[in-house]
Amino acid sequence: MKLNKLVIGTAQFGMPYGINKKEVNLKDIDNILKFAKKNKINHLDTAPSYQKALKKLSMFSLKEWNIISKIPSMPKNINDIKGWVNKTFFNTLNTLQIQKINTILIHDENDIFNRKSGDEFFRSLNELKKDGLIKNIGCSIYTPNKLVKILERYSFDVIQCPYNIFDKRILSPELVEILNKKKVKLHLRSIFLQGLLLKKKNLPQKFRKNRILKKFNIWVKETKCENISACLGSISKIKFDKLIVGVDNIGQLKEIIKNLKNPIKNQPSFKINENSKLIDPRKW
Repeated sequence: MKLNKLVIGTAQFGMPYGINKKEVNLKDIDNILKFAKKNKINHLDTAPSYQKALKKLSMFSLKEWNIISKIPSMPKNINDIKGWVNKTFFNTLNTLQIQKINTILIHDENDIFNRKSGDEFFRSLNELKKDGLIKNIGCSIYTPNKLVKILERYSFDVIQCPYNIFDKRILSPELVEILNKKKVKLHLRSIFLQGLLLKKKNLPQKFRKNRILKKFNIWVKETKCENISACLGSISKIKFDKLIVGVDNIGQLKEIIKNLKNPIKNQPSFKINENSKLIDPRKW
């Protein structure tokens, strides 16, 4: 995998995030960004809902970065959807001190299932795209089984979705077919399941008896491979455009780059129920 497919996720730049609930300080952010650029990684994934992330990123020059951002969940009973979308979009531009954004995603997939409001939401983003302020528009999803309906209705350029050694729902033949047919670029996130798949010990109590997690950790131990290599090996089974990774420090980014060169591709199946709370961090 080419390193320019990597995207630096910034949720932990702005708030305590992931299994370790860590917020990254400005010095570490600076080190991460500098090291990423040296390795031809030039995309950042952020969002207004990541609390202080936009403000922290604004302290660095972003001229050479491609920004992926999101429009947050639509407020209830909103009358002027276009006005709200524009206000949110330009607030992001102004905060980051940039002129345009590479990709804008609808952050809440449920916002486009109401046909009337969904159409207005999509139309508002498309107008910004036609004005040259956005290169790609898309949707961030948690539930891949909704994807067919979304793509039948809207011509998105990008879909961002979870994918990891447990969660391979996006690989269903029906979804692969429609993604190819519509020529939609796929951005993968949650490859480490917010750090849970990298944690070898001191698991939070609620995960200690999880059968599939135990099975995974036993396999990693028996094969004498690293958790990170096993996780990254799972992407060999899927065609994708970008892989979003969150890191707390430069050392973690170095480990990801190192293990991308030698991932563990031959893996057993870790089938998991699609309704399992384990693959949806919102339910943790």
